[in-house]
Amino acid sequence: MARGAAEGDYQPIVKAAYRIDKPLDAAKIVAEAYSIAASPPQGPVFIEVPEDVWSVSSEYMPCRAEVRLPPPVPVDGVKKVAELLSRARRVVILAGGGVNSEEGSRLLLQLAERWRIPVAVTGNGRGAFPEDHPLFLGRAGFGGGNIVADQALARADLVLAVGAGSPTRLPTATTTSPGGTSSWLTSTRWLKRSLFPTPYISTATQSIS
Repeated sequence: MARGAAEGDYQPIVKAAYRIDKPLDAAKIVAEAYSIAASPPQGPVFIEVPEDVWSVSSEYMPCRAEVRLPPPVPVDGVKKVAELLSRARRVVILAGGGVNSEEGSRLLLQLAERWRIPVAVTGNGRGAFPEDHPLFLGRAGFGGGNIVADQALARADLVLAVGAGSPTRLPTATTTSPGGTSSWLTSTRWLKRSLFPTPYISTATQSIS
């Protein structure tokens, strides 16, 4: 598949972008786009259809989407997380959109309460953790974050990123507060636990033509 012109414009905000240049490709593209959008972590996709394509007749093609389930979490990985949590003294959970579901929120709440770990959320993670819970710190980072969450992340010796992207790609890595600009990537140890397969974190923007 060739990369499309829409890639640069939409890649930062969608999981995948497509352009339909032939009517016969519509079913295949829609099916693939829907599969990517509905597979964990769920997110938007973009499909561009030129105006002249809408007016071209075509034969019927079936559209079959497939939602891909995440793989099981390896036992060794769980043991490693527990070991690191038991040694750390200032742990903070950063919850992203990957746990913003009924089941994900339930498990996140259990984890936080079991280990008594405060929870900050990304923009996409809003709603994943009860905002009236004593362990809730608020949204972190630039463009809507609060000082409490930002300072907790900056001072943590271990950040457990659950359902969140790589910290180097998070737009919330740096924030400005009355005390100046702070970054919570420079002195904090990050432990990323994704609840979905790695290929879905950064799905390539594509065009079928």
